[in-house]
Amino acid sequence: MLSCVQEGDGVTKRGISWGYYPGIELDGDQHGFPLEKNQDLERESWLRKEGFKVLRFWNNEVLQNLEGVLDTIIENCQRNA
Repeated sequence: MLSCVQEGDGVTKRGISWGYYPGIELDGDQHGFPLEKNQDLERESWLRKEGFKVLRFWNNEVLQNLEGVLDTIIENCQRNA
């Protein structure tokens, strides 16, 4: 079962009912530039402080290897159960 909590800052927590919150981010090519990398690091730091386990995937990875991405997400959920 998933739980969802909308935070005031616009971040929605979706987590497995046992309290594990995977933060799944899909990034395009623009995230390879310094400004975007810094913004990603700041956001990831905040998400980790809020209890998320951040999993980051490139858009092309999702498009070309969806099964592998889903396997990684499932493995992380099972490991943190």
